[in-house]
Amino acid sequence: MIINPVNDEWLTSVLSALGGTPGEVAATLRAAGFSGGRGSGVRCPVALYVRAKAKERVPSASRVFVWSGSDAVSVRIAREDGEVLVRVTPPLAVSAFIEAFDSGGDYADLDDAGT
Repeated sequence: MIINPVNDEWLTSVLSALGGTPGEVAATLRAAGFSGGRGSGVRCPVALYVRAKAKERVPSASRVFVWSGSDAVSVRIAREDGEVLVRVTPPLAVSAFIEAFDSGGDYADLDDAGT
């Protein structure tokens, strides 16, 4: 039996802690040192942040895959005792940040293209 420390409640809490506005989400990611690629559900700064939090939470994971989009954030964790998939609708602030970041107009400092 898999005892799963990563579930809907945990993922929603991690996403909510990013901030209440798109600007606060960007500031949290910036302060934590996360940047990423525009238009990439895997390389989005939100996905990279959630991946780091999941790896902290489940150090025994052999693989952690995170996909983020404005309509859903998914975490898939593989461990010796099985695989777990968690998918939630992100809070509005996170969704709006992802849309703004992916559109290319806002948060250019969080875009690591060319680095």
